[in-house]
Amino acid sequence: MNFTITTTGQYGQVKEAIINRMKNRDKELVVQTGSMAYTQSEWEKVLRSFDKAQESIQKNTKEQVEELQELKEGINPL
Repeated sequence: MNFTITTTGQYGQVKEAIINRMKNRDKELVVQTGSMAYTQSEWEKVLRSFDKAQESIQKNTKEQVEELQELKEGINPL
């Protein structure tokens, strides 16, 4: 669990989160990605979000290609 503490209030929140994890014996797998670390459930959430964004980009790109093809066909009919 990586934390960046910028205020005294955040220190208390981080301390409480660590204590709760220790009390609950959270042993969820942690995925380290560079300087960030994610629990397995957090990592899966990140991946789902990435997949949704990628699908959206692919859909938009496909639509734009189709529109360009229609325009091209309208300008240069075969």
